Amino acid sequence: MRNLKGKTQKDKDIELFLKNNENLATTRYSYSDLKKMTNSFSGNLGEGGFASVYRGKLSDGRLVAVKILKESKGNGEEFINDVASISRTSHINIVTLLGFCFEGSKRALIYEFMPNGSLERFINHNSSIAELFNPKISDFVLARLCPNKSSIVSILGAKGTIGYIAPEIVYRNVGDVSHKSDVYNYGMMILEMTGQTKNIDVRVNHSSENYFPDWLYKNLEQNAELDLNIIVNANEHLRRKMSIVGLWCIQTDPRTRPSMSRVVEMLEGNMESLRIPPKPYLFLQPRESIHQLLSYHSLSLMFMKSSNDPIKTFWDLVVIGGSL
Repeated sequence: MRNLKGKTQKDKDIELFLKNNENLATTRYSYSDLKKMTNSFSGNLGEGGFASVYRGKLSDGRLVAVKILKESKGNGEEFINDVASISRTSHINIVTLLGFCFEGSKRALIYEFMPNGSLERFINHNSSIAELFNPKISDFVLARLCPNKSSIVSILGAKGTIGYIAPEIVYRNVGDVSHKSDVYNYGMMILEMTGQTKNIDVRVNHSSENYFPDWLYKNLEQNAELDLNIIVNANEHLRRKMSIVGLWCIQTDPRTRPSMSRVVEMLEGNMESLRIPPKPYLFLQPRESIHQLLSYHSLSLMFMKSSNDPIKTFWDLVVIGGSL
């Protein structure tokens, strides 16, 4: 219940938590502060599955990336806990969280600005690692999607870029959400880095060969990239190795995916030690069921916007095991 001042007990608890954690290495900003530092959100850097990112500048002149969350579910406790968790994390390869906004239904995160942009800018271009300087990651609190007393996450609660999120995050009968879900994300990323993409319009042809992991495996087979006996140059050797490791990472069953330590071993080891992974299995619902699913979960608009990108639309359309 709300008191006369319009604040619930949860609101008070959150404010008390923030007051008791004033030593966090991050600053709280008001929504008006965000409008000022972003010039009324005029410099859009990109759109994600659950946030919009804007270029901003702090009062001391530092450039920042302001991530405005599109949805604010729950009472704010999860958001505040995430802020506390991220602010306590310091690593050379993790983007530094400089501040946040928690004001009514408004939620935002203020990160250090990355002048070289996202890895997506360099994928499928002839860029060397040196050109990427020091790579960093952000939005690494996926584990918070899985409550301690539950191993299943509903599609309505899942956050992330469609196509990169693991199938078990969306579908109940695939498996449990765990660190293997992040392995899937990594696998999709390195497969895209190898140039394994296909520009298709899934609204025209709904045959299973048009879905990314299935198409990818067939494409690698046809191009003999899964044939370890063929002699190739150094670049093709590395590309082939990455493709094989990537396929291991995106296995449908989380239990068959390697750990990240094993992924590192495979990437750094000899090609001869690699085994060809099994083809990722998938089962498709009839076209009508797919559209019903998209409509039911309000994903139709997302599908229409990104229908030319099979990586981002794959899990919009594929139903594993035939049920939710």
